[in-house]
Amino acid sequence: MKIILENWGPIQKFEYDFSKSLIVTYGDNNIGKSYAMQTVYLFLKYLILYARNNMVHFYSRNIRFHGTIIGEEKTPEGQMLIAFVNKKGTEIEDISEKLNQICAMQLSQTLFPSLQEVFENNFGTYPSILKGNPKIIIKIADKISCWIDFYHKKIEFTSLRKATRLRKVQSEFHKSRNGKEYFDIYVYENHLSTPLELLEEEIWRIQREFFVEILKRVQNVYFLPASRSGIHTGMSSFGPIIAQLSQKRAYIREPIQIPNISEPVSDYYIMLSEINGNSEGDFSSYAEEIEEQILKGKVTFDKKSKALIYHPVDTALHLEMKDTSSMVAEIAPITAYLKYIAGKELLPYYIRREIDLMNPPKVMIFIEEPEAHLHPVNQIALVKIFAKLAQENMILVMASHSNYIFNQLNNLILEKKLDAESYSPILLQQKGNHSVSTYMEMDELGVEDENFADVSFRLLEEREFLLEKLMEEHTTG
Repeated sequence: MKIILENWGPIQKFEYDFSKSLIVTYGDNNIGKSYAMQTVYLFLKYLILYARNNMVHFYSRNIRFHGTIIGEEKTPEGQMLIAFVNKKGTEIEDISEKLNQICAMQLSQTLFPSLQEVFENNFGTYPSILKGNPKIIIKIADKISCWIDFYHKKIEFTSLRKATRLRKVQSEFHKSRNGKEYFDIYVYENHLSTPLELLEEEIWRIQREFFVEILKRVQNVYFLPASRSGIHTGMSSFGPIIAQLSQKRAYIREPIQIPNISEPVSDYYIMLSEINGNSEGDFSSYAEEIEEQILKGKVTFDKKSKALIYHPVDTALHLEMKDTSSMVAEIAPITAYLKYIAGKELLPYYIRREIDLMNPPKVMIFIEEPEAHLHPVNQIALVKIFAKLAQENMILVMASHSNYIFNQLNNLILEKKLDAESYSPILLQQKGNHSVSTYMEMDELGVEDENFADVSFRLLEEREFLLEKLMEEHTTG
C-alpha cells in the first residue's frame, strides 16, 4: 500500500510505501517531514474508521442493497440500465469503468466530507493549501487506486478486476453468469428490478474490496509527536485548569480563548491519559528492552493521577515526567505505547473473517524525532530495538536528523538484519519553493549518504584548514 501527497502545503510530492515495516525520513529542518507524517496519520486514521463503519453497514444489511424504483428515482445504476436497454444494436456492454465512476461518486459523497473537515480543523492554512490543488492518493496492490482531489471536492476511484458486462437476453430465466473473464448481468427487455439489484451488489462488492484491502494491512495508527516531554507535561497541567474553569463557568463573565491543539497531539495525550488496567500490550518485551538498556528503570501508569511514573532501578523513587531528565521524559511515552497501548485491540468478527489470521493487519506508529535528547550511545541502542520491533506485526514510521541512526541502520544492513524488503529510507529535499521526497538507493552495503555526508565533509575540510593554519602559525612563530 502506497500513500502519496501532492501539492500539500510546503510539499510538492511525498510518497510512503507501507509494504515496508521501518520507514525513516531524513532531511533538513523546516522542509515538511512532520507535515507529511501528520497529514498521512490523519488520512489513515479516518480512512480506517470509514472502512470499519462501512463493513459494519455491510453485515448489518444482509449483504444486499435494495434499490429504488427506476422511473421514480433515477439512480446512476438505473440510468445506466435504461440507456443500455434503449441502445439499439448493442447486445453486450462492458460497464466496468462506469461502475468505478459510480463508486467514486459515492465515496465523494460519504468519505470526502469527513476528510475535508479533519484537514480544515487541523491546518490553519487550509484555504491557502487548497489553492495549490492538493491531492492524496492511495494505491493498493497495483489493483486499487483512490485519488482524493481536495480543490475540486471529489474522489476518483479505480479497481482493476474482472470485467462486468450488461448483456441482453431473450428470456428472464437466467439472472447472471460469473465466468473466468467476465461477470455478465442479464437484462431481459425492460424487466430491470433484478439487474438493478445485481448492479448494486456489484458496486458494493467493489467498495467492500477497497475496505477489506485497507483493513487487511493496518489495524490501528498512532502518532507520537516531537517534544513529547513538553507536550505531556504541559497538557497534564492544562487538564485540571480546564476542569476547574468548567466547574466555575457560571461566575466567568469574560470570554476565554482555548488554545488550538492539533488532533495528532491531542490523540497522543488522550491515549496516554486513558491507559486502563495493568495488562500489557503486544510489544511489551521491546518496552522492557528500552527500560533496561536506555531508561535504566521502569515506566508505569498511575491510574489515580493518570500520569506516567518513572522508577529508577535500585531506588525507591517514583518520579512523574516533570521530575525526570529530558531523556526519560522523551522515551517514556514510547515505552508506554509499546507496553500499554499498541496492538491491544481485539478485531471485530466482521474483520477477522476477512483476513488471514496467520498474517494479521499491522499496528502503525508514527514517531517524530525518536532521538531527541538522547546521547549517541542511546540513539544507537534505541534504533537497534526499533529494527527488531519492525520484524514484528508493526510498521514504524519515523522522521530523524540523526547521523548515528542513519549509520547504525546501515550497519544492520551489512549484518543482514535489515534489507530493502523491510527498510525504506526517504530523503526529503527542497526543489525550488517546495519539497520532494525520493527513495534513497540501497544495496547490500547500505544506503548512500545523500543527507549527512556533505556536512561531515565540510567539517573535515574546515578541521584540516584550521590545523594547517595552526601549524603555519607554530612554524612562523
